[in-house]
Amino acid sequence: MRNSPTRGVFSTRVQGSPNFPLVNRNPSTINCSFPCLSRIVRAVRGKQCDPESEKTSILTAELVREYQARKLESAKPAGPLALDKAKSTSFSTIRQARSLFSRECLQSGAC
Repeated sequence: MRNSPTRGVFSTRVQGSPNFPLVNRNPSTINCSFPCLSRIVRAVRGKQCDPESEKTSILTAELVREYQARKLESAKPAGPLALDKAKSTSFSTIRQARSLFSRECLQSGAC
């Protein structure tokens, strides 16, 4: 996306526009899922990163894979139970972040 809006602008646009069909506009979903999206971005791009100022074009499958790999790698030294917990937590976070986007958006790759 060439003129990719920041997530803050994206959030405002989603909440205020019925003409944004590719994104889930349920306020409850947005309030619960944006923190998960922010968690993914910060885990990969660094804690100093401000997810609200990043472009939405960074939201890629590679970002999600990197997030999951980092979570699993950090849990390995703690043993199999910690690894299982990290898998479950990372899958949950990804699932919640994914809920921001409609099925059509995810299938078309438009978001």
